[in-house]
Amino acid sequence: MTVDVQRGGEGHWTFRLGPVEKAIVSAIGAAVVGVGWWLVSSMQTVMTQQAVTNQQLLAISAQLADVPALSRRMAEHQVRLDRLESDMKELRATRNLR
Repeated sequence: MTVDVQRGGEGHWTFRLGPVEKAIVSAIGAAVVGVGWWLVSSMQTVMTQQAVTNQQLLAISAQLADVPALSRRMAEHQVRLDRLESDMKELRATRNLR
């Protein structure tokens, strides 16, 4: 394990790494790249899940926006049903008169 450090002619420092130090630096570099790749892939997963959640929320919002119209239609159908039932009672009553 050797690291040679020398001062250059213009005041710059230069150093050379031995084989063990090169392996350590390579392992650290590979770890940094691996962690970076993991962070990017996990963020993509989170963003995909968020997009799916947003899409589901939009669908639910659209369904909830239609609730007043559904209530109005149900009331209209109930009125029609009541009227049909009363009409049927009248028809049965007139049938029995004959």
